[in-house]
Amino acid sequence: MHTYYNRNSSVHQLLMHTLKSFKFTFWQSIIFEIIYKMLTFTVFVPLISFVFRQAIHISGHAGATNYELLKFAYNPVGIVCILFIICFATVIIFVEFSVLILISYYGHQRKIIKLMPAFLQAISHLPSLFRYGFVGWIVYFLLIMPLLNLGLSSSLLPSLQIPNFVSGELLKTSWGMILSVVLIVVVAILNIRWMMSLHMIVIEGKEGFIESSRKSVRMMRKSYWKMILTLLYGLLLFLLLTLILIVILILLVFAISFFVQFEILMDHPLFNKIIVSIIVLSIFIASFIASPFFIHTLTTFYLEKANPYDAAIRHLDWDQTKNFYAKENRSLVRAYAGKLVLFASIVIAVTLLLYPLNNAARLKSDSFMIMAHRGDITMGVENSLEALQGAIDAKADYAEIDVQLTKDGQLAVIHDTNLKRLTGRNASVYELTMDELRELELSQGNFTGRIHSLEDFIQKSKGKIKLNIEIKLHGSEQGDIVKMVVDLLRKYKVVEEYVVQSLDREVVKQVQDEEPAIKTGYIVFASTGMLSWVHADFIVLEEYMVTEEAISSAKMLNKPLYVWTVNDTSNIEKYYNMGADGIITDIPDIAQDIVNQLRK
Repeated sequence: MHTYYNRNSSVHQLLMHTLKSFKFTFWQSIIFEIIYKMLTFTVFVPLISFVFRQAIHISGHAGATNYELLKFAYNPVGIVCILFIICFATVIIFVEFSVLILISYYGHQRKIIKLMPAFLQAISHLPSLFRYGFVGWIVYFLLIMPLLNLGLSSSLLPSLQIPNFVSGELLKTSWGMILSVVLIVVVAILNIRWMMSLHMIVIEGKEGFIESSRKSVRMMRKSYWKMILTLLYGLLLFLLLTLILIVILILLVFAISFFVQFEILMDHPLFNKIIVSIIVLSIFIASFIASPFFIHTLTTFYLEKANPYDAAIRHLDWDQTKNFYAKENRSLVRAYAGKLVLFASIVIAVTLLLYPLNNAARLKSDSFMIMAHRGDITMGVENSLEALQGAIDAKADYAEIDVQLTKDGQLAVIHDTNLKRLTGRNASVYELTMDELRELELSQGNFTGRIHSLEDFIQKSKGKIKLNIEIKLHGSEQGDIVKMVVDLLRKYKVVEEYVVQSLDREVVKQVQDEEPAIKTGYIVFASTGMLSWVHADFIVLEEYMVTEEAISSAKMLNKPLYVWTVNDTSNIEKYYNMGADGIITDIPDIAQDIVNQLRK
């Protein structure tokens, strides 16, 4: 007889059912998550990386970056590779969640299912995954779920972040903000409507995404607010438990301090790092609990809404006495095997967690550069002389600016090729002369300004702040933009002070050929991960690409690595501690204060 709950259960009652079930299967859930996360990072991810690198090499696109990667995507080898990775990733995520659903379902029946039978039973549902509507599972697992993580996160793809260079530009316009809000609402609605789809396959044996999602939508009908409240209270409870864990560990540190002189411990430079490590460790441990707890919450909600006669859980060919076992029948070793495995796994995890922190400390740069993104936009319109002055006042090391060629072949400092966002005029930079551009009024927030030439910027910045000049191509250049920039730097004798960067690999090479004394940077927003192919003096990585491995690789290549665009104060500290050489930011004054405190 299967256990189902009263359809009029309160949110409090549902949470109590969840806690009882989760407590009953706690070790089973945690051990599975540890094993699966280890498999993900030691087998699944390396396999995906290997397949991708081999496909890149076979297709002749080794070292491809940015827009060059599109050529790989259009290549037959690239298409096959991408399809394989998408299908493989979908299967990996499906199996993980299916096993957790089985564990939680049997937990509500007060039974423990062994991991291998649960795994094989999850595998048996794969034919249903590949039936009509498979694209729906791909969208759900690889886009909808990770884009707005409501608590259910897979080991393979826990979250998905829209790159800052995309989201940042969207939020600078009213239409972009509206589009962002609409996207969040749509993703949230789909997340909630499809939340029971997996339960429909695993518990009820539904065939394919379409049938499962339709049943999920029907089950969720008129229950959205109850589900949201249940998840919200569950999240608060989970956060409270995590906070309690942090407090316990910190109290443990203070307890240890009684065996030494407390003042010495407080004044020790490692004390703050110990506290931060405790918080990181607590969050790390909590990550193993989050998905199982969330799945238990969903299963509780399912058992309240579902019809008991719809359950189609299959035991395959196993005898129940072999598949399930009572605690009193286990030997002492077997009784504590799970706890020993968990303890050993945590020790290994902590070691792996602390190693990169120590490694990053060794790699930490002597100088950490603050580059004001398009100047200081809190003091003026981006790429305006007022913003440049703001960067000078903020004591930024560099002002990062954008340069394009005008209709009459002059160097204008402006980011967008189309002028509508900042001027309201629907025209392109290459359609107007420098004089015509100067007449336009820029408007951004509460600020107004004018478009100026690169020469104006050099004259104002020389001796006050260095410039990081990004050369932007629009495809309608009237002249050699690289030579013009280099000639101007030579004219004002700032060749060795100012730097030049670009998203275009050929532009970087042309600058190096034209004037080897100029330090060049290559901006990367997408790559195959092989930085050794970057032939520039420094590397600029988009935030989502920055890892310990990338920073270590840049150090080995003796190339400074800067992160773009960093506007979160906690991330400024993170990249400083990771060993990055600097950041490009919209908040140079705040960033400078944070870095000064970290240096002390």
